[in-house]
Amino acid sequence: MADPASTAARREAVLQRVQQVLLAVTEDLADAVASTADEDKKARLANALYKITRGLRQSIYLEAKLEREDAEAREAAVQRAISAAEPRIVRRRAHIESRIERRIWDEYDAGDDDESALGDELIARAEEWLDEASEAEGFLDESLESLVGRLCAFLGLHLDPATEPRNLERHAAAPAWPNSS
Repeated sequence: MADPASTAARREAVLQRVQQVLLAVTEDLADAVASTADEDKKARLANALYKITRGLRQSIYLEAKLEREDAEAREAAVQRAISAAEPRIVRRRAHIESRIERRIWDEYDAGDDDESALGDELIARAEEWLDEASEAEGFLDESLESLVGRLCAFLGLHLDPATEPRNLERHAAAPAWPNSS
């Protein structure tokens, strides 16, 4: 099977050459039409000029169509990759959210109205952080411990090494997601 990149390059080179030839013939025919006094010959040359310029226009439109199709194919490939990653992102987010909610309710009493409101606010901030983080490049590549640690640090939550996985404290010192404030 031919390499798509080399096929596209070859196609582009052929179209450019066809356009060059048609443009040269168009210019020659236009000069011939302008310099001919014989009306019958002028009509035949004008008809040939029309046919040649039609071919030139078609080659230009074909090139534009192929470029659009290539761009659409690239966009479709990106969308397929995003769709394939989406279930993994959803699972990862759910795992992080459950761990963060557990940490929040370990620190804040859901029965106390003030602490409950603060816990709800922290959960909302965590969801905003996760919205941004899950769209960032590398979200699926970074370890869960690192993401949970950075989110805890962002929210100002205390990390208890006895209840959290090893190495979580090390990640808590890392800055929040790059665009989070």
